[in-house]
Amino acid sequence: MIGKWGREVAGASARRNVRYALGYMLGADKEASRVGYWAVIDEGIVRPDRGAGVVWEPVAGNGERPAAIFAANLSSIATADLEMQLVADANPLLKSAPTMHLMLSHNPTETASISNAEVIAADVDVLNRLGLGDHQYVISVHRDVPHHVHSHIVIGKCHPDSLRIWDSWRDRYRLTWALRETELALRLDHSGSV
Repeated sequence: MIGKWGREVAGASARRNVRYALGYMLGADKEASRVGYWAVIDEGIVRPDRGAGVVWEPVAGNGERPAAIFAANLSSIATADLEMQLVADANPLLKSAPTMHLMLSHNPTETASISNAEVIAADVDVLNRLGLGDHQYVISVHRDVPHHVHSHIVIGKCHPDSLRIWDSWRDRYRLTWALRETELALRLDHSGSV
């Protein structure tokens, strides 16, 4: 696995990051991306679980972007951005963006054999090892690039219960460690990281 923290954009909202992860602003045809995003949201709303707490593969994603979604510690995929923003707004000490963006990818050999559920299980394991497992997050698996499965993870910086801000000190090194530990635990290929 290879992991990379997305650069923090000043003034970026949870809405922007969640929409980006779900494919709203990706691709050459922006209008088609927007229509696809809203189709995914509409599909999540009508599900009994509201698209949260379970791995699901949206038909609107055409098996590519997004190929699968998992939202944790949220009530609905449709309100994920609002919920993360509200938790962040409740902590006056948070002066930066309310969310973090993490990208994880698998090598081409693994891409051919790994399922969407296994990708999400690996992503959740990495988040748990980083101490972010109890935070609000949305995982969006993309298979739009041939021989390259990757996921975008949007994570709320504040813990939803304690409102404590995640300490990002040495986050690149901690991510490298978490990726390697996950590779060993799940018997994934070691790709190097960061």
